[in-house]
Amino acid sequence: VATTYGIILKGKLIKEVSAENLERECGRSTYLEGKDNAKLFSALSTRFGDSVKEDGEGVRVFGDVDVNEVLEIALNTTPLTIVNNSRLGIEDYYLSIVGGERNV
Repeated sequence: VATTYGIILKGKLIKEVSAENLERECGRSTYLEGKDNAKLFSALSTRFGDSVKEDGEGVRVFGDVDVNEVLEIALNTTPLTIVNNSRLGIEDYYLSIVGGERNV
C-alpha cells in the first residue's frame, strides 16, 4: 500500500503528496471564479491555508470546510461568477495540479 504519491509532468516530479492528504484533497471541494481571482485566492488562503489552490481560471478549496464560510469570505472579496461544490476525483485532482488539460 502506497503512503506517498508523486505527480509527474513532462518527466519532472512536480508534487509529492501523502496518502492522507491525497484522500482529503480528492474529497469534497468548492470551486469559485470571480472578478478578481488573485484577491479571492489570497483571502481564502489566509483563512484556509494549503487547502486553497489555483485551478484553471479560478480557485478551489479542498476538504471538509464550511461552505457557508467559504462563500461569506468570497462574497466579501469579489463578485463571483461561478460557484461549484463537488467531489473531486483523482483525475481532476491531477489536472488541477498540472494546470489543466492543456498541460497533459
